Formats: sequence, structure tokens, C-alpha cells
Amino acid sequence: MMNNQPYQSFSAKESRSKRALSNWQEFQLALVNREAQWFYEVEKMEGAGAWEISLTKNGDLERHTLAWSESLYILYGYEPYKVEPTMELFAYHVEPRQLESVVDAIKSQLSLAGSFEVEHDIVIQSGERRRIIQKGKVVLNSKGERLGILGITQLVREGIEN
Repeated sequence: MMNNQPYQSFSAKESRSKRALSNWQEFQLALVNREAQWFYEVEKMEGAGAWEISLTKNGDLERHTLAWSESLYILYGYEPYKVEPTMELFAYHVEPRQLESVVDAIKSQLSLAGSFEVEHDIVIQSGERRRIIQKGKVVLNSKGERLGILGITQLVREGIEN
């Protein structure tokens, strides 16, 4: 039987399509949220946190933005998102005798567009000393230009002595 009102029929089909798309988008969003929660839980269990440095157009480490995962704030002794992560804040926590070698490891791999791994000590907000491993990889665009560095920090040992 033909519908004498083709626009209503089209409208009904369009409405079903929009509902289906909306349901699919909700499903996708739920998956993303669940994966983010899993990632957060794994970070907490492993004493780890992720970070990202986004570089300026010329790939200069001096001008960048830094982002931390919630777990990384906690690893450094902060409540998540209560401080702004910066290279200066990171440097503040690195054991002063190790700071130069840590920064050199990051900068050398940035210039080579490679990856790095460096183990060093930090002093967190409470004054406790911890040993961590930083791993990072330089991210390039399709032209081979440096976009940033993706990394992870993992706790090796808490309560180390001076």
C-alpha cells in the first residue's frame, strides 16, 4: 500500500535513522568512557601516569603545552587538575643532581625524533622521594615534523632515602 504522504514517510525514516545514529553515538561514547576508566584504573594499579607534550609549529620544546593524566597528578602528590602541569613544575620535582641528565635525554631524542627511557628520582609534594621511569616517544606528522611527545611515567619505588 502506498503512502499518500511521502514526506511523512521520509520524515519517519529520517527520524528512525537519527534515533539509530543517536543510539550508535551514545554506544560509541559509552565505549570511549569505559576505555578511559579502564585506562585510569590500570594506571592506578600500576603506579603509572601518562603525559603529552604538544610542541609549537617549529617543534620547540621551550614553547609547548603539557598535559597529565589524573594518575600522574597523584603520582607527583597533587590532587588532579589543581595545578597546571608545566616543564617548570616537572623540573621542580626532579632530584636536582639528576635534572640535567633527564632534560638532556628528552631533548636529544626530540632532536632525533626518537624515543627515550630515563630512570630518576623525584621529590613529591609531601617531601617523599620516589624513583620513577619516564618513557617517551616523539610523534611526527606525515611530513616528518615533530608534533610532540607521548609518554608514561611509572613508579619504581617509594620512600627512597637521600
